Amino acid sequence: MARPSKKTAPSKHDSSETEETPKKLSEHQTRRRIEDILEQREFDKQFEI
Repeated sequence: MARPSKKTAPSKHDSSETEETPKKLSEHQTRRRIEDILEQREFDKQFEI
């Protein structure tokens, strides 16, 4: 049982390493999402008047 745990250790490190790129991507996505939401709000305001 010691061998499988040894194998999971590197995979854990790999996942933490690959997590960084999606984080940067998601940050960009959320920023664009906020812009889209703000645009949508402005659009909705025009129709409210």
